[in-house]
Amino acid sequence: MSKRSSRVRAFLGAVRVNGATLLTHPSNRGRRGRMALRLIRFEFNALRHRPTIVPLGDTSRVSVMKGADSSDRTAFARLPDWPEMDVWRGWLRPGDLFVDVGANVGLYTLVGVEQGAEVIAIEPTAESVLSLRANLALNDAQDRVRVVECAAMNRVGRVRLAGHDRSQHRATFDVAGSTAASTIDLIVGAAQVRGMKIDVEGNERLVLDGASELLARDGVELIQLEWNWTCTTALGEDRSPVASILREHGFTLFQADDIGSFTLFPSPAVPRYGRDVFAARAEAVDFLAARMPDTRTRR
Repeated sequence: MSKRSSRVRAFLGAVRVNGATLLTHPSNRGRRGRMALRLIRFEFNALRHRPTIVPLGDTSRVSVMKGADSSDRTAFARLPDWPEMDVWRGWLRPGDLFVDVGANVGLYTLVGVEQGAEVIAIEPTAESVLSLRANLALNDAQDRVRVVECAAMNRVGRVRLAGHDRSQHRATFDVAGSTAASTIDLIVGAAQVRGMKIDVEGNERLVLDGASELLARDGVELIQLEWNWTCTTALGEDRSPVASILREHGFTLFQADDIGSFTLFPSPAVPRYGRDVFAARAEAVDFLAARMPDTRTRR
């Protein structure tokens, strides 16, 4: 088989596989024709090792290179994390403060910007920060976002980043580390936070430990947290300590399914590994409860 034939087969295979996701993804309703053209253009550019500018949400755009980072999911889904991103589209309002911890290349940051929020984007990986700033410039959003190049942890120091790709780097304290570490309390100060997303490859509990003042003063109403097995590798623990910290500060835990319905997990139930978990208090509890079609509760 010639090299050209191999590339054509790879192109057609990628379009077929990702096309299946495109057709079923909830965020693509009413836009599947346009999304199909987007996918074809993306896969064609990938053959030539070129980036593609693709829409995100309603008005944003991002530059994606196949396989470079997690942003390539936007090639076949308008909002790749549909249930979670849709929450922020409904919750954030103009002038709110949204803190994106583990911002990566800025997908959630741009969702916040679209809603009129001011954003603090915290990202420790230099390559991702470059892509984040480029995506902000692409959307003329530099003045709306404060980029903090550091790892959000439980204390100030230096960390070493390790991992097989820049979307899955884990941070561990090391005096010889090349990356700065700070805390949410120091970064946010006395500001009131409408929402915060935390995706730090298993170190979510350390982020919360570094946000003790913010949590104690009820300074944040809604938190989204990565909820998978990475905590066992990063910290040698499951998600129970995170659930306990949140409940001690008056939060109620919810978890979405793939189509955007939410299940409430009352104490002491701990959500299973899977989709991200939202911790809500005050008004945010009613906001998420309204997304529970059958008032479902996991016991």
